[in-house]
Amino acid sequence: MAALDDLVAELDRSYAEAQERMSDPAVYNDHREAADVGRRLKELEQPYKLAREWKAVSDDLAAARDDADLRELVPDLEGALDRGLALTPPGGELVLLPTYTAMLGLQQLLAARGLTRPYWERSA
Repeated sequence: MAALDDLVAELDRSYAEAQERMSDPAVYNDHREAADVGRRLKELEQPYKLAREWKAVSDDLAAARDDADLRELVPDLEGALDRGLALTPPGGELVLLPTYTAMLGLQQLLAARGLTRPYWERSA
């Protein structure tokens, strides 16, 4: 994770540097230099935005790990399913909100355990 943090920090630094250069009157007065810096800012714009989103999610995850109510995060799908089933009272209902990829994995786990049929065997 440190390598990704370093990459995000480098991207932050490069983006801030390009913004600083763009506001420099000497760069602004040189049309060629201003165009180069403008292109560089444009190149960095999307990666910078993604890095900011990653940083926000990373910070949220770190905060969630410190939250007593969310402390019991189970990193693997099968373990999470087993834990959810163990916490569900008899006759109760376990509600899952998986991503699409996790949903496919859950479908496969449930079918392997005989709790549901594979989706291709279901009638329409």
